[in-house]
Amino acid sequence: MWRSSRNIENSPQFWRAFGGGFGGPLVRGKTFFWAAGEGYRDGLSQNQTMHVPTAAMRNGDFSQLTDAQGRQMVIYDPLTTDASGNRQPFSGNVIPAGRINPWAREFLKAIPMPTRNVDDSGGNLPAQDVIKNKAQQASRKLDHHFNDRISLSGVYLFQNSSEPDRNFYPDARYAFSSYQLDRAINVLVVNNTYIMNPSTVATLRFGMNTFEDNNSLPFDFDAATLGFAPSFVSQMPVQKFPSVGLTGYNGTGFSGVNNRSYYSYGGNGTITRLAGAHSLKLGADYRILGIKAENFGQSAGSYTFNGQFTGSNVSNASATSRNAIADLLLGYPSSGSFAKNSPVNNSINYYSAYVQDDGARTIG
Repeated sequence: MWRSSRNIENSPQFWRAFGGGFGGPLVRGKTFFWAAGEGYRDGLSQNQTMHVPTAAMRNGDFSQLTDAQGRQMVIYDPLTTDASGNRQPFSGNVIPAGRINPWAREFLKAIPMPTRNVDDSGGNLPAQDVIKNKAQQASRKLDHHFNDRISLSGVYLFQNSSEPDRNFYPDARYAFSSYQLDRAINVLVVNNTYIMNPSTVATLRFGMNTFEDNNSLPFDFDAATLGFAPSFVSQMPVQKFPSVGLTGYNGTGFSGVNNRSYYSYGGNGTITRLAGAHSLKLGADYRILGIKAENFGQSAGSYTFNGQFTGSNVSNASATSRNAIADLLLGYPSSGSFAKNSPVNNSINYYSAYVQDDGARTIG
């Protein structure tokens, strides 16, 4: 119903899963293996009615701008502010071409045009997207018996996934307020068993686990093309489209790069000896657990335009004045920030040793 009422074709939705496994001897009586894998691909349709500026507004013409009640929204010139904070409206409700900020012109090219070329303070662009997730995992196991006393086994597990969010800017996917979550897990375990004599067994184990949990940028963008000063662009640790909030309208802001890597490594050894009714154990364990992280955030800056500079009064604007797109065209943000974070590399070391005696007692 949502699509048919807006003349939008049905988008494909799907779920596909696959998998399999096999194993057997590599060397008869000595070496055995097992391998398995599985994965999925899915597509989920997402819909939204967006509010974007009309073609006329992008050129400074707000003469057809109204509120939801049909009243004209008047755009005031911040350069006419008097001592009482009052302002004069732009002639014809049009911002002169010479007052439009070149950066704003370039920025607005990323925001799609409305299909209903009217701005009455409501939605004017029905949009849809298909979120396409994918994941796969695999496992491998190998067992080898050197002889009747010594054996070695290893297991390796791997999984990765790609989980994007919806994105309703098909021609500028780098700009929509979305994200891409990419994850990868690696697990390795190695076990060695050595039968030293009929009453003594030694075991050695090693294990590792890494988990990459990253917000990535799948779409390249050169921030210099917007007209940022070269000195500012040179300070950006990651090139991306800026995050811009436009009060009442859909803005921009693909999530920034955020790399998080969790890891753990460990080894332990145990000697077990049977002595009469006793089972004596001596062992030690070492582990290191840590995280490496670097959050670049909105590395091209975050800016907000809320219409405060084009209202009828500095502190008490009328309900039928001010507009975020007008503030944007004039180049007057209400706020702005730039993220520059330090990387994190923290870990802890864990040590332990133990002696254990399991004795059997006969109760008569």
